[in-house]
Amino acid sequence: MAIDYDAPASLHQWGPREKKRAGEAQMFGSTQVWTGTLAACINHYLAKPKAERPLYTIMVDEAAGAAKNILDPADIEAIAKRENFRAG
Repeated sequence: MAIDYDAPASLHQWGPREKKRAGEAQMFGSTQVWTGTLAACINHYLAKPKAERPLYTIMVDEAAGAAKNILDPADIEAIAKRENFRAG
């Protein structure tokens, strides 16, 4: 399935002690730090220092074509490495 990099998405940050999420449909405990397209959220994530990246997730709609609605750092890194990903 193709990923729609123009799909709406939001970048969320977790506190250092709250590295878990309440459930796939909810983002309780995180702070939304950016809203835009999936590509823009990935670019904002990649701009973060590597040591801070484990504190971030991206929430995306099912229509984006991603395997799940909440992308963890491993998912985000894998998408960023795709040949068709366009970095900003």
